Amino acid sequence: MIAKERDGSERLVMFTDAVAAIALTLLILPLLETVAEVPSFDELVHEHRSQFGARHPRALQRVALRARLGRPSPPGAE
Repeated sequence: MIAKERDGSERLVMFTDAVAAIALTLLILPLLETVAEVPSFDELVHEHRSQFGARHPRALQRVALRARLGRPSPPGAE
C-alpha cells in the first residue's frame, strides 16, 4: 500500500516537473526571435519587462522560484 502511494506521489512530482519545464519553454520561445536583435541580456529584459508576468504574475514567480531552487533529490538518490 505504501509503495503504491509512493509511486503515485513520485509520478505526480515528475508530472509537475514536466509541466514546469514546458511552461518555462513556452515563456522563452517568443523571446528567441528578439535575442538576435538585442546586444545584451540586460537590454532585452529592460525592453520587455512589462511582458514578463503580465498575465499571471504569481504563477510566473512560482515557476521562476522553482526553476531557481530546483527540486530536492528524493531520499536515497545520492
